[in-house]
Amino acid sequence: MKQIEICIYNLENFFIRDAFDNPPNINYFKSKLNLNQLKQVFTEIDADIYALTEVGQVESLVYFNEVYLNESYEIFHQQGNSDRGIENAFLVRKGLEFEFEHLSHTNKEIDFQLHDEDDNDYFLSRDFSHLRVNRKNGEHLLSLFNVHLKSQRDDDTGHDFRSVRRRQAELELLLKVYKEEKKQYPSTPILLCGDFNGNASNENTDEEFKVIYKETDLKDVLSMRQLPLQYRTTFYQFVGQAAHQLQLDYIFMEESFGHRLMDAAVYQYKNSTGRLIGPPRRRGDIWNNPSDHYPVYAIIKIQD
Repeated sequence: MKQIEICIYNLENFFIRDAFDNPPNINYFKSKLNLNQLKQVFTEIDADIYALTEVGQVESLVYFNEVYLNESYEIFHQQGNSDRGIENAFLVRKGLEFEFEHLSHTNKEIDFQLHDEDDNDYFLSRDFSHLRVNRKNGEHLLSLFNVHLKSQRDDDTGHDFRSVRRRQAELELLLKVYKEEKKQYPSTPILLCGDFNGNASNENTDEEFKVIYKETDLKDVLSMRQLPLQYRTTFYQFVGQAAHQLQLDYIFMEESFGHRLMDAAVYQYKNSTGRLIGPPRRRGDIWNNPSDHYPVYAIIKIQD
């Protein structure tokens, strides 16, 4: 196997009522229609590795894999810090000719203070999970970091507007671990993937993400494929009646390994007849999709 397909996907509150003996007390379980839509998405993308965020506890993913994906995937997961129960996980296709090592960074502190007199310890608001792909002989081929950074909501005290500083602190921990991984595996790709909850692209970059371009040669795979900005949209934010196109979801790859990137794109949803669904014209259009995010996939050569 000379190439591998990776897909990142924020599943938006992916809770399945039937997955629980005692379902959590929430009102946003995925409907049967949503689940069948998601089955179509996963079947059409047919990735080897899915890096997932907003998994509504691992029970939901176990159920979805068993009932909708014919148990075709192995689940790699460790419970994170989310107070909403939304977690990160990997789905890895069974039967691949590799071995996988899964790590978690849930317990690592971030360098953050809400205000000058704050002496609390802070951790990742969710987690960033970490998957190493190795040959059977132990040779390292690829590492993936799957992140879900702090969302753009004000903290309750008003000290961190839009949680910019908290998100930046989480990113700095991610880059610290990335550099440690890069030092250990200097000749193989290390990918940073997931929902960054902001504009981390190289166009009008949000302030908290500029460190990516200052300290690494990481680059968004959609940018590396030279896709126009309108084809990099993974989220539509409505302000009043106007839809704003945003890219919140990324697969970052070192530009020095750009020759290994075979393809990358944002998956577009389809209706029941198989036709592409256009951009949402009103807020309610988003509710008809299986998630409010769009998946991103990349096909990468794992050897020269």
